[in-house]
Amino acid sequence: MPALLASSRRPFAVGALLLSASVGACSDSTAPAASKRQLAAPATPAVAASVAVVGERVEFPGSSDPWHATMLSVYPSNAQTYTMTATPGSTKTWIIGQHMLTMPLWTICDPSQSTYGVGTWLDSCVLLKSKIKLTATTWIDANGRPQIDFSPALRFIPNTYGQLPVIYLLDPAASIESWSRIDYCSGTGACVNEVATDAALVTHRDPVTGYLYRLIRHFSGYNVWA
Repeated sequence: MPALLASSRRPFAVGALLLSASVGACSDSTAPAASKRQLAAPATPAVAASVAVVGERVEFPGSSDPWHATMLSVYPSNAQTYTMTATPGSTKTWIIGQHMLTMPLWTICDPSQSTYGVGTWLDSCVLLKSKIKLTATTWIDANGRPQIDFSPALRFIPNTYGQLPVIYLLDPAASIESWSRIDYCSGTGACVNEVATDAALVTHRDPVTGYLYRLIRHFSGYNVWA
């Protein structure tokens, strides 16, 4: 991953990324509807990279593998897969190949007790209390754009600090284009511009570091549209 230069943008408090499980957010057992909390802006790529750890590289899964996700039954030859373990009461940022993911504390809905699917992204949910293994497979598509596929399917809720998970996709060419964005790609392979119905999911671009990044409310797949 290319070195990240110091950003001239408004600084984001690094402390917000390092909140411990002892903070009051852990008292929320059932998070309110996502629409009832003001959302915090995502950290810039430079700030995220300053606290990031590298995800563990593993052999990418086949279609019958239980941790295979949503977008493709067979991944392309350039695909790379990484695993991470998220702890609900801790904030962490991972490097996934050339990309990054930030998971703030107390934002993961318990998949065994929460709804999932289009129309549920803003619903309240029961927060996950135990660790969970995450898998991310990333590749470059036929158009030369990065795509990333997450497993398992999860939904997220803003924590008491208004934070949501953030995805960072490296695409230097797209980062300088005002119309480029990160789209959500469903299990059917169709990709959707979520900002059309949820303005909070607007894509930010950083031509200094080459990243596009935005808040996410759920896991499956994402790609860069440009």
